[in-house]
Amino acid sequence: MTKPAKLAVTITGKERIWGFVYLLTELFLLPSALQSLNKLLPAPLSDSWLNILYFALNFIFVCAIFRDFLKRSLKKAGQDVEDFLLVTAGGFGFYYLCNVAIGLVIGYLAPDFANLNDGSIAQQAGSNFTAMAIGTVLLAPVAEELLYRGLFFGSLYAKNRALAYIISSAFFSVIHILGYLGKYAPLHLALAFLQYLPAGLVLAWAYRKSGSIFSSIIIHAAVNAVAILALR
Repeated sequence: MTKPAKLAVTITGKERIWGFVYLLTELFLLPSALQSLNKLLPAPLSDSWLNILYFALNFIFVCAIFRDFLKRSLKKAGQDVEDFLLVTAGGFGFYYLCNVAIGLVIGYLAPDFANLNDGSIAQQAGSNFTAMAIGTVLLAPVAEELLYRGLFFGSLYAKNRALAYIISSAFFSVIHILGYLGKYAPLHLALAFLQYLPAGLVLAWAYRKSGSIFSSIIIHAAVNAVAILALR
């Protein structure tokens, strides 16, 4: 009988329960709650500062839930630093190769395609570059990797390795385009979904291959840093 697939470092049952409870809260309650509270302020925060508050709260809550998982992942990364660095560098390079290929496909199918999420980040970075850089490079990668790779991918991986990659990557793409439903034409919506798939697959692979969530965190942070620096 084939043994169930295992990751080198995984979340515990308690972390899984609290993680999924928070994931639902983060998706469906936190953004609207912050928007509502912001409207009550005598001087409401700008979109960029509201985003940095969201990033910060998300970072704090997620790190609190997965603090022991982070410690175990850090220990795993330190056990074979050379392998960890090779996986991280390889994942970063492979992501950009996939990104170029996807870009060529999108350019052929829809030359006028523009990613609305990228446009929103560019607009907010224009008004407050430092805040957006902190949010997208330092805070968001940690929270997203813990939730989408550590929690979501990790929970599926023990049951079915192939489905873990497919479902977690599709979920990651959907999360990034969810707020733009109705703003894209159907073809552009499908292309926006396609655009995020390489990241989901590569980041999941990096976590699995290195055994440490810090590999996918570093790749995610590096990708976001390149993107945000291009806006300077």
